[in-house]
Amino acid sequence: MTEGGGGGGEPRVLLEVEGALAVVRLNRPDRLNAITEVCREALLATLARVRDDAAVRAVIVTGAGRAFSAGGDLDRLVALREAEDAAGFARILDGQLAVTRALTSLPQIVIAAVNGPCAGAGLDLALACDIRVAVESATFGAPFLGLGILPDVTALELLPRVVGRGRAVEMFVTADYMKADEALRAGLVARVVPHGDLLGVARSLGRAAAARPPALVARLKRALGAGPGGVDWSADYARDAQIAAFLAPESLAALRAARDRISKKDA
Repeated sequence: MTEGGGGGGEPRVLLEVEGALAVVRLNRPDRLNAITEVCREALLATLARVRDDAAVRAVIVTGAGRAFSAGGDLDRLVALREAEDAAGFARILDGQLAVTRALTSLPQIVIAAVNGPCAGAGLDLALACDIRVAVESATFGAPFLGLGILPDVTALELLPRVVGRGRAVEMFVTADYMKADEALRAGLVARVVPHGDLLGVARSLGRAAAARPPALVARLKRALGAGPGGVDWSADYARDAQIAAFLAPESLAALRAARDRISKKDA
């Protein structure tokens, strides 16, 4: 096992290479794998290593503990909003887009093994993968508006493509969480499996992808990305609107309320 860290302490991302398969695991289980800037940097470095490893033919992304990823780090978002730090928030947007770009541009098939709650930035991560499988207890949420912020470009582009515009708008405005069986019916996940079977199913899919010629798989991914409705990930067209929403007066109260709800649950 090799590890990708964030400078001291427990590594925020773990990389385990199993022959032709690479398992990339978010490793912040005490915070439901909430994604910080340090996590993003570690994830980007890990994905770069995977990209450059010719022996790796498929990639599995999952989370340590009981969550895939609950989203962004609310403590950090509240601190940035209290300081009216637009530049800091812009760095988060840019970092999230960089992760999406890194995942979608990998030549290997990428499988999200969703082992629990998957929301916000975590949902972005799953959406950027090629195939999603989930445990029966998994939930999926896009609670951006409930936090007083706009969805980022990954959610804006990919969620409507996967579940349809109407269902995506419903998820955005209600901030309700979709259960695994609903996600299966909506096409958000390809399979729902018992918890103990998750990585086995993901590995089976990975081995199927690994059995195909790597150049052919890479061409398939490029063709899918370049086809009708393909996404240009070169820039975030909604960036200015996202920053303006973040700085609006109501966002601070919404972010604080969400942080306090989570703090009470953890108490």
